[in-house]
Amino acid sequence: MGLRLRFIAVELTETEIKAVRYTRDAVPEARLVLPMAEDRDVDLALRRLRSAILQVWPEPSQTVAGIGVAVPALFDYRRGLILDAPDAWPREALSLRAFLTTAFDVPVFVGGLMELIALAEYRFGAGQGTGNLIYLHVGRQIGGGIVVDGTLFTGGNGLGGKLGHMTVEASGPPCRCGNRGCLERYASGEALLAEAAAALQAGEPSALGARPLTLAALVAAAKEGDALARRLIARAGRYLGIAAVDLIYLFNPQRFVFGGELVQAGDALLTPLREIVIERAAPLYREGVLLQRAALGEDAGLLGALAYLLTELRVKIDLV
Repeated sequence: MGLRLRFIAVELTETEIKAVRYTRDAVPEARLVLPMAEDRDVDLALRRLRSAILQVWPEPSQTVAGIGVAVPALFDYRRGLILDAPDAWPREALSLRAFLTTAFDVPVFVGGLMELIALAEYRFGAGQGTGNLIYLHVGRQIGGGIVVDGTLFTGGNGLGGKLGHMTVEASGPPCRCGNRGCLERYASGEALLAEAAAALQAGEPSALGARPLTLAALVAAAKEGDALARRLIARAGRYLGIAAVDLIYLFNPQRFVFGGELVQAGDALLTPLREIVIERAAPLYREGVLLQRAALGEDAGLLGALAYLLTELRVKIDLV
């Protein structure tokens, strides 16, 4: 029976529902992508989610051990509720786990996308072989997750690990979270694009003025040596380094993994980050910490849903 087990992983994005059936060896066996409901109709969204899972469901001779779901939302791990979601999902709290458990009668585990990517990197990617890991995702916003002794850290009330809202400037600008001076206000793609737009408006010369202002354009310009792009990305790296030093003292992780679109800038971002860590963290703390780029690609969210499912089911499995 054990060899016939299958595992369903689902990733919800702002525009799509992705579903994959994995074998016991974590090999993808069936895959489907459906568009998200465009009108934020919760019933339609749930019907499409159910349909996507049914279309990757295995034949009767195979047993589904459970379903793992990664959602791009503020997720309450203690109560299993989506508290805040992208525009494609309704804003009210939604017990997605209860809906899927009723629909499929198998164990269901739901988690926030960024936190589950941390677990994926720990189990299948750059964090393999370590016990403790911190993942920082640097894209349009900043997210991440913390893995302690192989377990996802979610805090006493199920809302912990929101790394983008660490304070890096005590008198900094207000953040949407209610805090001031958050890391996200200084190192996220949104923050950098806003600063780039202001610099261009003020007449600063840059190749960015000749192309649509996107994260991809910012990264490309930095790689090409554009002074404005490199300055903004280097500053983001320094603020990420400040946050990393705090986390080193708080959690003493064995590994930091950095992912997201801005990490594609490579040394333009990571060299200033490493310099701050070397400058500010005591050797006793920093010498045992490895800083590296994420190893997983577009399937990181799906693998995160799988990793969370396997962790909760206590199934030992390796990616092949």
